[in-house]
Amino acid sequence: MEIVIVLLIFIGFILLIIYHNLSIKQIKEIDNSLKEIEINSFSEKLFRDFIRVWKNSKSLSTFNFLLDGYYERVLTLCEQYSQFLIVWETLEIIVQKVKINLQLKGKNGFFNNLTYQTLVNCFLKEIDNEAVREKILYIITLINKIPENYSEFLYFSCLDLLENKPDDTKIKKITLLTGRLYYSSLRPNRIITIYDEQAIQNDMISRLS
Repeated sequence: MEIVIVLLIFIGFILLIIYHNLSIKQIKEIDNSLKEIEINSFSEKLFRDFIRVWKNSKSLSTFNFLLDGYYERVLTLCEQYSQFLIVWETLEIIVQKVKINLQLKGKNGFFNNLTYQTLVNCFLKEIDNEAVREKILYIITLINKIPENYSEFLYFSCLDLLENKPDDTKIKKITLLTGRLYYSSLRPNRIITIYDEQAIQNDMISRLS
C-alpha cells in the first residue's frame, strides 16, 4: 500500500513538472506572437496567428498571463489599433478565458478597471464604427461586472452625444444600450428593472427637450 502511495505521488510530481514546462513553452509562444504584432505595422494575419497560438495554449496559466504584463500589452494594442475588428475579436477570446481573474491587481491597477478603461475609451472613440462598437459592447456585457464609474461615464457621454445629435437614430440606440448598462451596474444582481427603463427614457427626453 505504501509503495502505491509513493508511486502515485511520484507520478503526480512528474505530471506537475510536465504541465509547468508546457505552460512555460506556451507563454513563450504567446510572447513571441505579441512581439511580432508590436514590432510590425498592422497586419490582420499576425492577429490571426496570435489567436491560433492562444487557442492552442491549453495549459497556459492565466495568472501568469495577467501578472507578467501580457494582458496589458494586449490592451495597449487594442488602443493602438482600435479601428480594426480583428483586434477586438482577439480581446474577446482572451477575456473568455481570463475574466474570472480580472479582479487581480497588476502593477498598473486592477485588471478589471484597466479593461473597462480601455473598452469605454475605445467605444467612444470608435462610436461611428458599427462593427467595432458592437463588438466592444459585447465584451463589456461578457465580463458583466462593469464598475459604476465607467458605466456612468459611458452613459453620460452618450447622452451628451444625443443632445448634440437629437435626430441621430444610431445615437439614440447606443444611448439606450449604455443606459441599460449603467442602471444595471447600480443593481446588486445586475438585472435592470422597469423603473430603470423609465429612468433611461426620462434621461433621454430631458436631453432632447
